[in-house]
Amino acid sequence: MFFKIIYFMFNSHIAAFFPFFPLYLERAGIPGTQIGLLLAVFPVVNILIAPLWGMLADYKNWHGRIVMLTAVGGALVIPAYVITSTFWSFLLLQILFCSLVSPIEPFINKLAIEVQRIRDIDFGRVRLYGSLGFALTVLIGGRVFQEYGIYLGFLVASGFLIILSFSSRKLPQTTDISSENIFSDVKEVFTIKPILIFLLSITLIRTASMSLDTYISIIIEHMGSGESVTGLSWALPAFIEIPIFFFSAKFLGKYGLKKVIFCGFLLTIVQVILFNLAFSTVLVVIAQMFRGFGFALLFIAGINFLEKMSPPKVKTTCQTLFITSLFGLSSLFGSLIGGFLYENFSLTALYRFSLVVVLSGTFLFYYYFFQRKAY
Repeated sequence: MFFKIIYFMFNSHIAAFFPFFPLYLERAGIPGTQIGLLLAVFPVVNILIAPLWGMLADYKNWHGRIVMLTAVGGALVIPAYVITSTFWSFLLLQILFCSLVSPIEPFINKLAIEVQRIRDIDFGRVRLYGSLGFALTVLIGGRVFQEYGIYLGFLVASGFLIILSFSSRKLPQTTDISSENIFSDVKEVFTIKPILIFLLSITLIRTASMSLDTYISIIIEHMGSGESVTGLSWALPAFIEIPIFFFSAKFLGKYGLKKVIFCGFLLTIVQVILFNLAFSTVLVVIAQMFRGFGFALLFIAGINFLEKMSPPKVKTTCQTLFITSLFGLSSLFGSLIGGFLYENFSLTALYRFSLVVVLSGTFLFYYYFFQRKAY
């Protein structure tokens, strides 16, 4: 039960501010390129800091303790966004906040997958509570923030993190053997070609999607709508994720991990194509629905796929690298390149960039894992 609560709270804290943060920054007078830099902080931290948290957890088996302490730290930091108005102060807060919360999701995923393996619990039916929390929070938040102000999202997110911290005290200890030479074991990960190809393809496909996700609140406002439609565009894909996670064990067993991942790639292509055709918020919302299908398949199959490929002593580090690819590197490239294209060219240029990248990632995965049958 505590895993369900933790997933609900973690994804709710994201939903309370992340979908509206670019719009909050734009209204604060931050230029497009600087918005891209601020949004790139989280992926940079994921790349540089999150793996260090993962290595520490693998070495000391401190997964639950780290989740509890970092959640408290994040809860204390995030309200400071409300009194911040300059680029440099936003930047310092982003670095501190993102450094604290970056290990939470990969650690939860790692422990939940382990419990699934030991106790025969369906991971998908646990993870769906995260999607439920995200959907409800972003949907309700969109209406509330439009009426009373986006700044409330930071305070709500802080509350969710506090509840998460209390719930994390019940997280189980990992049964994996701790690494005696963590740097040597991590080095081994980067010699396993299937893992590297998989992470690269995930980074490419998610860069296309994240470049659109990052600026969707601005895209919707340019089409004449506000926070309530932004909330809807994030809530619908999250609601769609719920039945996919619920039935994930059945279709993963029936079709296999690689086919499910490839299906997620194809659905993401549809999302990007619809953005390229979008002339109204209706098509944007429909595109986001395909995002929900694609992301859920990539997430649930990708975690299990990497779990099977990972060396035993660095499974947490590998899950951290997966989250870094899923949200970190992809968000970094998506926000920086997207911000540059948006400010210097147009939203259309952003859409075209996303289409090229999503097709590249899909081809790489298909060629290596299906044509060459490498794993």
